[in-house]
Amino acid sequence: MNDTELMLLKSGRNLHPCIVEVDGMTDQQIRAIQFLSEEGLVESFGPYGGYRITEAGIRALRAEEERLKEKAEKKADEETSKREERAYLDQQTKKQFRHDWRVAAFEVFGGFVLGAIADHFFDIVSYCSGFLGSLFK
Repeated sequence: MNDTELMLLKSGRNLHPCIVEVDGMTDQQIRAIQFLSEEGLVESFGPYGGYRITEAGIRALRAEEERLKEKAEKKADEETSKREERAYLDQQTKKQFRHDWRVAAFEVFGGFVLGAIADHFFDIVSYCSGFLGSLFK
């Protein structure tokens, strides 16, 4: 039985055989090291459970860094497009507000004029007929 197996037996944890219990490591960190070791991305060395990254691990790390960078760029692009869309909607809302006020003012003025014409229709018709009659006499 080697030192690693003894350490595993003492701790009572069911760990990957290449992982040695390290004070301060959480269960989540231990599971992460187990996964990386099983995938061949890290390898253990030394009697005290040191770890080093393999070539496959370096490639995976670079790929993950690139993925995270692309994700951050995509998120920044999405936020920019959301800001632009919001600015456009704000501008359109202002234009619509101005248009609504113009329509309301025109309706008030137009209603007044049409109301005045309707109220005095017979007076206007009699005046126009008298004026036109006086021109052709």
